[in-house]
Amino acid sequence: MNASSRMDPTPGTQLR
Repeated sequence: MNASSRMDPTPGTQLR
């Protein structure tokens, strides 16, 4: 799931 959040351009996903 880490790789997914990294690919996402939204910082909200990383925080979550």
